Amino acid sequence: MYFDLIESCKDQNSSRMIQKQFESSSIEQKNIIFQKIYQEALNLMKDQFGNYVIQKFFEKGQKKKKLQKQIYIQTGNTEHKIQLYQLLKGQVLDLSLHTYGCRVIQKALEELKDYPELQEGIIQEINDKIMVCIQDQHGNHVIQKCFETISSSKQINLHFIHTVVEQFREYQNCVLPMKQFFFLITLYIWKQKKTKEIYDKLMENIIDLCKCQYGNYIIQYIIEKGSNYYKQKMLKIIKENFVCLSLNKFASNVTEKSILFSDDSFKLGVLDVLLSQFNNQSQDTGIIKLTKNAYGNYVVQRFYEKSNFDIKQKLCAYLLQNELIYNDIVSNSYGKPFFKKNSQNKKIILGKHVLTHIEKNRVDNIRNNSQNFIQNNQFSNSKIKQKKKF
Repeated sequence: MYFDLIESCKDQNSSRMIQKQFESSSIEQKNIIFQKIYQEALNLMKDQFGNYVIQKFFEKGQKKKKLQKQIYIQTGNTEHKIQLYQLLKGQVLDLSLHTYGCRVIQKALEELKDYPELQEGIIQEINDKIMVCIQDQHGNHVIQKCFETISSSKQINLHFIHTVVEQFREYQNCVLPMKQFFFLITLYIWKQKKTKEIYDKLMENIIDLCKCQYGNYIIQYIIEKGSNYYKQKMLKIIKENFVCLSLNKFASNVTEKSILFSDDSFKLGVLDVLLSQFNNQSQDTGIIKLTKNAYGNYVVQRFYEKSNFDIKQKLCAYLLQNELIYNDIVSNSYGKPFFKKNSQNKKIILGKHVLTHIEKNRVDNIRNNSQNFIQNNQFSNSKIKQKKKF
């Protein structure tokens, strides 16, 4: 009978039947089923269908809410979920990396929300292997569940974040888990009121995070919606490194975001950086470097769009009134050819993109000013005619 019950848990249809029966059973019946399966529970956690039975035990097992949590553990008169927790001890990492075991760990984290000390016990077993879990296709879901379920244990969450921010360079090729994890950090910043520790850790790594495929989204988020104090600190660093960041595929998204969510004083500071010599090894200024770059030219276009009239004038004067600079930009091409449908190699003229954009905006401004002038004159002329009639 015992053997049949264990084997039934491993069968798809029988497993569902046992789950339904357990859910609707009395406390006495639940205890009987639980005790028969308990000895093989660890093996069932790794079974394709057996893991669902164990999850159901966590979810619908016996509860004795009136007793204190510590009394449960000491007297042995424990809930089913706490007895299962005892089985998990020493097995958390192994189960977290397992196809089916990771589901049981996630369910345990959910159902032990009334027992934060037990939740922390689960977390402590994977603390030293946090990056292993983040990289693993199953373990990363356990880490996500940690963020979702453990809100009261801030120290654990901070440990996760600090570990990732410090070591993310080693794991940037691990695309999906890193994307998920940086998204979780962003959510955590949004949800928590006190995030000084996180901000400080991010500030230490801001340049590298800007250049990270997914880390740049965190910096963008802070620039748009984060604490104003840290936003200003980040903008200062971004301004000082504006050209280098704008030349990078991912960091250029951050510099564009900084343009969108900053005031005129920031943009004036950026203009000074753009019109200064890029470095000692190059005669080019920052603006020339960017207009000839695959990513930087878009940053310049956005900078021009969002700047005030005085900044636009200075930028136009520099780019259009100096013939050498103008010819240098126009003659530049992005060296990597690409194939179109007609299989002909063509080159992208990046510098021309910027100049065309600026000239178009300048023409539009002139046209708008002319239209306003004409409309004003027409209005004043009509007033004069009306006066003459009277």
